[in-house]
Amino acid sequence: MIKYMLFFMLLCTPTFGQTERECQRVIHSQIGGVMEYRLDDGTRVDILLRTRAIEIDWANKWAEGVGQSIYYSVRTNRPPVVILLAKDGNWMRYTKRVEACGVECWVWNVATGRFIYGPIVRPVIRIRL
Repeated sequence: MIKYMLFFMLLCTPTFGQTERECQRVIHSQIGGVMEYRLDDGTRVDILLRTRAIEIDWANKWAEGVGQSIYYSVRTNRPPVVILLAKDGNWMRYTKRVEACGVECWVWNVATGRFIYGPIVRPVIRIRL
């Protein structure tokens, strides 16, 4: 009986995109902008907002994300943002590294399909009646 319950729980657990591309699509659907904005040199900004140039990458590839986001920032004249894709709880050390480079950092939890760090995170407000 317990095996079946665990199996059912795994089936019902949300898994929003397991690849970078799938996560990019879900994030884009939530924040808008232009996905895969192509620059004249053939490079592509993952998501281009009116106010930001965003690079999305796995948390452990933070340095690659920083480099790309800074390049896109220079080319689009928008501030750089790196969205780190987190699978586990080790993401905080990577955010500190990104921010130490002067780049804004947001974190997307792959398992829940939600932002867990950055300006888009909305705190849960509980009202007692």
